[in-house]
Amino acid sequence: MAEHAVMTMIRAALRPPRYRWWHALAFGVAANLVGRVGSGNTGIYERQRQAPFAPPGWAFAPAWTINNVATLWGNLRLLNLPPETPGRR
Repeated sequence: MAEHAVMTMIRAALRPPRYRWWHALAFGVAANLVGRVGSGNTGIYERQRQAPFAPPGWAFAPAWTINNVATLWGNLRLLNLPPETPGRR
């Protein structure tokens, strides 16, 4: 069993990836464009009270950028694993 896992990892390292960085970029851009469709009503957010421990507004963009890049990078790693990788369905 362990030998099979090692051979699978070696094969995965040697073969070229099926999905590249530009696939993740295209997916991220498309997802953000779809998300902007319903983002016109900001009045409801401006009327709500913030919690005292809420971070400043400027921290939102960098935090979500890091979150989205990490998610896309992780998804690319998973998508590029060979189908016979243990634990992958």
